Parts: sequence; structure tokens; C-alpha cells
Amino acid sequence: MARLEIDPTFTKITTGPIVTDGGSSWGVSWGDYDNDGLLDIVFGNEGPNFLYRNAGNGTFIRITSGPTASSGGAGQACGDYDNDGDLDLFAVGWAGIQHRLYRNNGDGSFTNLTSQAAGSLVNSGGYASAVSLGDFDNDGYLDVFIANTAMTNELYHGSFSAFLPLLLPVRFHATGESHKKAPGPTMTTMAICTCS
Repeated sequence: MARLEIDPTFTKITTGPIVTDGGSSWGVSWGDYDNDGLLDIVFGNEGPNFLYRNAGNGTFIRITSGPTASSGGAGQACGDYDNDGDLDLFAVGWAGIQHRLYRNNGDGSFTNLTSQAAGSLVNSGGYASAVSLGDFDNDGYLDVFIANTAMTNELYHGSFSAFLPLLLPVRFHATGESHKKAPGPTMTTMAICTCS
């Protein structure tokens, strides 16, 4: 019998753009957006967001073109909202900036979806500090929970057709309790916990 010895320590990385680029960053998310088997990383900033592609040799390349590089957002989350096999990107707004949903085009680029394509989700905005994606009703489509500061949190039920995703807002108070039971599916398999 042999016991595997693993060194449970971390080495701080001090070189490369992900640690030398400056910005007022609020959130960060990992995800393999180009399906090359390597985790990429995105930072949510008050200014333009930072999206870095994993080069596979211990370094990252900052993406400087496209909608993800020209707009900002606080919290970030990666998930395949349209079930097409690649990760899309959702960025929540701060200080009145609207939320943004970026659809992955499958070629390394993204499209900033309008309200016509994404529903009321991208018409909303406020003082969001964090976002999380998960399928709370087990219907096979990602739902969106947004944690806000000094205002009610937001829960959006997601669905998808061949043409339009349908994202319907349900408002919850910051305590996690609502004054009125929300219509639609009942949450039985996923709990939402917020910290203040």
C-alpha cells in the first residue's frame, strides 16, 4: 500500500496580464468559453470587462475586441443558457447600468443580446453585486438569480425555444422571503442563500 502525498499549498502568480492589468473588479468567473478543454477567466469591472483566453501554457491572452471588452458589469457568471454546447456570459449592472447577456457564437466571439432576444432580463438593472446561474426547477434551462444592494433581489425563470429565450422576473426580498407566493414552478430541489 502507498499513500499519495500532495502538497496542499498555493504559489502566487505575479506575472501576466491577469495579475498586472488594473481595474475596479467586482466579480470573477471561470469557464471554457471556446471549448478547447482549458478554463478561461472573466472579470467584471466598473469599466470594461476583462476576458482572458487560456493559452494552455500557463499564460492568458486578454480579449480586446467584441462586446465583452467594450462594456462593464459587476458580477459575472458563465453558463449555457441556450443549450447549444458552449458557455454564454451574463454580466449584471451596477449604478443603473443594465444587465447584459452575451450569447456565445461558437467561434470565440459573443453577441450582446437585446431585449427582443433575451426578454426583460436585459431591460433590468440597478445595484447588482453578484449573479448565479442554476436550474432551480429542473426543466433543463438555466435560471438567473441576481443579488442587489439596497433593493430587492431578482430571480428570472429561463426557458428556450428555437427563436427566443423567455426570461420572466420574479422579485424576492433580500431576506429570501417574498410577501406573495411567486407564480410558476415551486422550488423543491435548489435553495438560494444570500449573505449581507
